[in-house]
Amino acid sequence: MSGDRAGEVLERLSDYAMAGEVWTTGYRYSLGAARRANDRFAWLEAITYFDRALEAVGHIEDAHEAALAGIEARLGLRVALGATGKLDRCLTVMEDARRLAAWMGDTIQVAQIDGYACMLLTSLGSLDRAVAAAQRGAVAAAGHAPSMLNLAFGLGQAYWFQGRFGDAMQTLSDSLPSIRGPMRVASTGTIGTASVLTLVALSKTHAMLGEFDLAFTLAAEVQAIAAKTQRPYDIAYASVAPGFAYMMQGAHDDAVAVLENGLQVARRAGIMLLLPSIARYLGRTYAAAGQPAKAHALLDEALALTRGQRLVGLTAWCSAALGHAHMDGDAVRAEAALQEALSIATDHGYVPVQVQTLRALGELRLRAGDAADAEAMLRRAAALAEAMLRRAAALAEAIGMRPDLARARRSLADALRALGRPAEAMAEDDAAAALGLALRPTRVEARAASNPAPLPTRTERSP
Repeated sequence: MSGDRAGEVLERLSDYAMAGEVWTTGYRYSLGAARRANDRFAWLEAITYFDRALEAVGHIEDAHEAALAGIEARLGLRVALGATGKLDRCLTVMEDARRLAAWMGDTIQVAQIDGYACMLLTSLGSLDRAVAAAQRGAVAAAGHAPSMLNLAFGLGQAYWFQGRFGDAMQTLSDSLPSIRGPMRVASTGTIGTASVLTLVALSKTHAMLGEFDLAFTLAAEVQAIAAKTQRPYDIAYASVAPGFAYMMQGAHDDAVAVLENGLQVARRAGIMLLLPSIARYLGRTYAAAGQPAKAHALLDEALALTRGQRLVGLTAWCSAALGHAHMDGDAVRAEAALQEALSIATDHGYVPVQVQTLRALGELRLRAGDAADAEAMLRRAAALAEAMLRRAAALAEAIGMRPDLARARRSLADALRALGRPAEAMAEDDAAAALGLALRPTRVEARAASNPAPLPTRTERSP
C-alpha cells in the first residue's frame, strides 16, 4: 500500500473510532495519523490529529496507560507546535507532560522535557526560568546522553541570549565529544538534530567574539551533518552559522547567498519558526548590501509572525535588524524599531540586543547632529560590550562581542570629535584598533556554504 493510501486509511480509522467512542483505538489511529502528518511537514494537520489523540486520552480509564499516552501525544504535538511558532501553547503542553512524567517517577523523561522547556522559555523571554529548567533537568538526567545534549544546547543558548558568552562557550563545548562521537546524527526529540543546533550556537558564539576562523570551521562541520541527515530543519538552520559569521565580518554578498538558501528551504518545508530566526540576519544583511526594500519586506513579515506568536527574543532581534535597515533612509522608523528592540531586550535581559541597539541609536543621533546624546548611547553600548568581554575572558579566556565593541568605540570616537574632545576620541580609536577585527571573508567557506544540501521530498521522514 502506498504511503498516501496508508495515511488515508489511518485518518479514516481515526474518524470511525473517535465517532464510535472507542477511545484506546481512536488514540492509536489518531496518533498514527498525526505522526504521518509530522513526517510530511503537514504541521497544521498534525496538530489536529494530536489534539484528537489527546481527546481520546481523556477517556482512557487506566491512569498509568492514560499518563503514558498523554506524554507520548504531547511530545509529538510539541514538534508541530514548535515548527509553526506556536510556542506559548507548546510550553503549556510541555508543562502538562512534565507533570505526568513526574507523577510516574520517570526522571529521564522529566529531564528531556526540561530541556525542551528551556529552549521554549528562551524564545519566550524568560531567560532566568530557562536557565533554571536546564540546570534542574541536568540533575534528573543522570548522564542520559540524549537528554544531556539537549540540556547543554538549551542552557548554552540561554547564556548566549544573556550575553554570557564565556558560559555559553563552555557549556556548548562540553558537548563536542558526544557530538563528534555517537550522537553526531542521533535524534534526541528536537525539531532539528541536536548536534546541528549545538554547533550553530557555538559557531555564532565565536563569530560574536570575532573569532572567525573557529566560527567557519564549526559552520563547515554543521553543513556536513545537515547533508548527512537531510532533515529540512537541519539544512535550513545550518545556513545560519556561516551566514552570521559573514554578516559579522561585513561580507554581505556571501551572507546573503547562504542565508537566502536557508530561508528558501525553511519556507518550502513550512518551518515558520525558522523564518524570523534567519530573517533577523538576512534582513540586516540585505540593508548593508544595498537592498533595503528586500530588508523591509522580509523583516516586516518576520515581525508579524513573532508578535502574533509572542516570540519575544526573535521580536527583539528582528526589530533591531529593522532599525538597522531603516537607518540610511527613514530615521523615524529606524528610531521606533530600535527603541522597541531596546525596550524588549532590557525588560527580558537580552544583553547582546541591548549592545547592538544602543550602538545603532548612538550612531543615529550622531547623524542627526546630536553629539551629546549620541555619546551617552554609545558609552552605554561600549560599557555593556566591555562588561561581557570581561565576563567571557574571566571564564573562557575569550573576548566578548569584539566586533560590536570595536564599532561602538569607533562611533564613540566620532561623537567625541564632534564634541570637541579630540584626545578622548583618539583614545577610543586606538582602543578599537587594538581589538584587531579580521573583516576579510574566508573564500573557501563561502563556496561551501553557498551550495547547501537539497531539500528532501515531502515523502521523506522529517524531525
